[in-house]
Amino acid sequence: MNSLLPAISQLECIHIKAKEDKCFCDISDFCILPNGTALLTDHENKCLKRLDNKNRISERLQLSAKPYGICIVDDSTAAVTLHMVKKVQFVTTNTKMSLKSSFSVGDHCRGIAHCYSLLYVCCGGWKAENEGPGHVEVYNTAGTLMKSFDHHLSIPLHITIRKQDSTDWLYIADSNNGLIMMTSKGYVVNIFTHKDMLNYTGVCLGPENQIFVTGLDSNNVAMLAEDGQYVGTIFTKKEGLKEPQSLFYDKKTSKLYVMMVDNDTVKTFDIK
Repeated sequence: MNSLLPAISQLECIHIKAKEDKCFCDISDFCILPNGTALLTDHENKCLKRLDNKNRISERLQLSAKPYGICIVDDSTAAVTLHMVKKVQFVTTNTKMSLKSSFSVGDHCRGIAHCYSLLYVCCGGWKAENEGPGHVEVYNTAGTLMKSFDHHLSIPLHITIRKQDSTDWLYIADSNNGLIMMTSKGYVVNIFTHKDMLNYTGVCLGPENQIFVTGLDSNNVAMLAEDGQYVGTIFTKKEGLKEPQSLFYDKKTSKLYVMMVDNDTVKTFDIK
């Protein structure tokens, strides 16, 4: 057993199927609000779902297009990418969910992250959908494009950001090229790939800035050290993973949430 791996125990499977759903759930992203409730983007059912503190569906908001990524902007607002219509949609989250303003981006958009009043949006790369080259676009919350970069990016799917002193570190799960680690200025510091991983789709930060990344086609989740070095594979098909596409780690509860393609459940694990 790898002594560098954390203590892990499998917890519940959260059932996230709502009575209004007409398709299999396809939870492409997940976040937890300051009040402890969770928001999920259900791509196939074109909606946002809210889980209460007991992991029960408490609210569902139908959208005009399929959502992909989600991030918290402030205590009462989340930002959601509507990937096929090339838009970022703001949603009120403090009481009942409702739509606010939106803005257009330059290509089909997927993962999104917020840091210091800027939104980092993963765009393009998917040739089957006639998209342009993969890149990240950076906007202010008014929807003004501030910059973009494409260094070593092919199909960027999810992004998370770590603040450290004066540097913001971006971790981008790129389907073809692996996990790309770069500064917010676009300087690439490391690229992680592994022989046992195929189709890098999801990424999140765990305890002590450890990094978790999913291999969708290899049905596994790997853990990396803060510097991007491989520590070990923590989940495989043995834990019931089938096409894991995104991750979220809640530091308050030490719980890791794993979302899978076309699946009506979300797997949870205790990681300390």
